[in-house]
Amino acid sequence: MVRVFLAAIALMSLGACSAPKDGAESPSSRSVVLRLKGNPGDSYGYKVDLNLELKVENEEKGTPKGPHTMKLAADFVSKLEKTEGDVTHWTITNEKSMASGTGLLERQAVEIAKNQSNRVVKKSYDALGRPSGPNASVDDNPFEVSYPEGAVKPGSVWSGKIRFNGIDVVTNYRLVKFDKVDGTDAAQIDIQFVGSETAKVLEPLELWVDVATGRPLKGHGKIQTQLQPGVNLISVVEMSRVS
Repeated sequence: MVRVFLAAIALMSLGACSAPKDGAESPSSRSVVLRLKGNPGDSYGYKVDLNLELKVENEEKGTPKGPHTMKLAADFVSKLEKTEGDVTHWTITNEKSMASGTGLLERQAVEIAKNQSNRVVKKSYDALGRPSGPNASVDDNPFEVSYPEGAVKPGSVWSGKIRFNGIDVVTNYRLVKFDKVDGTDAAQIDIQFVGSETAKVLEPLELWVDVATGRPLKGHGKIQTQLQPGVNLISVVEMSRVS
């Protein structure tokens, strides 16, 4: 009945970083070309915190009663193994997962805590951040941004597609401004869902990406997805890079 967002602990080679510090904003006339790149051996550690609330209008008899909630914390490492042309190949290791739940999400929380730790996933991306290779597929992840071909500057808008909780969504990305994230030159991107009645952004879905490498630097947001009529899942996600 319930599909839970697990991309944060299993399929995130594009990670997060610490919260932005105060810094001077770059001039609005500045433009950059965003590309995903790096050197073999580059390694990044991440922390993800996810809070879920399942809202059920008509609870079935014999099923656990609400509230239906889950708290998930996960630590993982994303390592760049090799590059082939403009394609980067990553190994993502989920080093630790902790989860607790209530109601309909209690059993899933137990399964996640038991099965996700030490899970290893291989992913490849092209320079625009799109999944690459014979088994390429879009991750169930709202922060998997694909970059446009040309340069962007504050106010630039481009489109893409993601999947979230099993729902395919058209996205609009807008470069809000340039910023500093713990001394790293970053671009702040706002993400909007377009034309979907089953997936909606409830609070700003935002991402800071490293201008030099194209890797996201911080992500947060609140999203509602309709899993089926009368059943909605509220997801609040915070990501931070820890090493």
